Amino acid sequence: MFENTKRIASFPLSEELYKEVESLLNYIKSNISDSKSRQKLAETIILLTQEGLDYFFKQSLELIGVGLILRNTINIGLKTTKNTIKLLSKKFTKKLSDEQLMKAVNFIENFIKLND
Repeated sequence: MFENTKRIASFPLSEELYKEVESLLNYIKSNISDSKSRQKLAETIILLTQEGLDYFFKQSLELIGVGLILRNTINIGLKTTKNTIKLLSKKFTKKLSDEQLMKAVNFIENFIKLND
């Protein structure tokens, strides 16, 4: 999908989160047909989404000096968004075939290792 893309919008991952995501992905690859693998994929999506949203919204707003009231309003919106993504991730990952699950794992691995 993005093999020929030269411009990437990304966010930094802490080493702790990187290792946690890598561990989740390794579990999935080793247990592709296990129902827990779908739960692990949802967990991975949730972790990465939360980190990305915090980086793009919270950190950028602090950097540009947005006021406390506006930041609080945006934080409420972010919390709602995160909860929605959490719910949807858990629902849609349950329905993935083994092949689709592996494609999702490959996509995430490529995404988190772009600068290795």
